[in-house]
Amino acid sequence: MSNRVDVLDEIGSILDGICLNCTVKRDLMKQNPRQQTKTDNYCIRECPTGLRLKELGNQLKCRERKQVAWDEEEQEQEELAANDPA
Repeated sequence: MSNRVDVLDEIGSILDGICLNCTVKRDLMKQNPRQQTKTDNYCIRECPTGLRLKELGNQLKCRERKQVAWDEEEQEQEELAANDPA
């Protein structure tokens, strides 16, 4: 699955279909209503669905962007334009 839109659709369907009705998450929230982090930790580290979401999220990471090489003259012009109040 390489298309970002497909990955986002799958994430949305998992969150709406599985995570929304998760009984484990609901039970953990009943036990610790003020400790959302315990529930989140379970989802991230132990739940097979949470692990799948993490895997899909990793597919959404952007590749590094190329650095633009500026000439000194172009850079000075950009700085002057940025500092010009008009």
